[in-house]
Amino acid sequence: TAANKAVLLAIVAMAQTLPVLTAGLDLSVGMVFILANCLASTLVVGSPLATAAGVVAVLALGLACGLVNGLIVVYGRLQPIITTLATGACYYGFALALRPTPGGDVNADFADALSGQTFGVVPTMLIVLAGVVVLVWLPYRRSAIGRAAYAVGSNEAAAFMSGVDVNRAKLVAYLLSGLLAALAGLLLTCLTYSGEASSPSGGTYTLNSIA
Repeated sequence: TAANKAVLLAIVAMAQTLPVLTAGLDLSVGMVFILANCLASTLVVGSPLATAAGVVAVLALGLACGLVNGLIVVYGRLQPIITTLATGACYYGFALALRPTPGGDVNADFADALSGQTFGVVPTMLIVLAGVVVLVWLPYRRSAIGRAAYAVGSNEAAAFMSGVDVNRAKLVAYLLSGLLAALAGLLLTCLTYSGEASSPSGGTYTLNSIA
C-alpha cells in the first residue's frame, strides 16, 4: 500500500520536474491527475479491447492537456504559473462535469494486475515506475531535446543564441508533463476502483510534486 501511494506521487513529481527544468512551473498537474482519474473510471471498463482503448484515451487526454499548457506558454507568451493555474481550474471543471459525484468502475483484471504484486513479492506499481524511468525519463534526459530543456532552464537567452530550439524544448516538456500526470491518474483509478473530482486531492498532489 505504501509503495502504491508513493509511486503515484513519484510520477506526478516527474511530471512537475519537466517544466521546472525549463524554468517553468505546472500548477495543473494535480488537476490533470484528477481529470484522468475521472475519465479512467468511465472508459477503462469492459472487454480487454475496450479497456485498452480507454487507457489510450486517458493518456491522449494527458497529452492534450500538456499541449494546451505548452501552446499558451510558448506562443501565448504568458507566464507558466499563471497559465497553468488557469488551465488547472478548467481541467478541474471538466473533471467535475464528468464525475459530479464519486463513482465509476475499472476493469478488475487490469486494476488487480497493476495494484497487486508481481511473483507475490514486488509491488507491480514499482515495476511500472521503473518502466517509466527507463522508457521515458532516461531517454529524455539523454536526448537532444532533453539537453535543450536543461539549457533553457539554465539560461534561456544563451540557449537561444546557441541555436537551441527554445520553443520546442518547452512544448515537449509540457507535453510529457501532461502524459505522466494522466498516467498517475490512471494508476489511481486502479487503486480506488472509482473516480472522484477532488479539488483538495489535486491541490495536495500539485504542492507535493513541487516539494
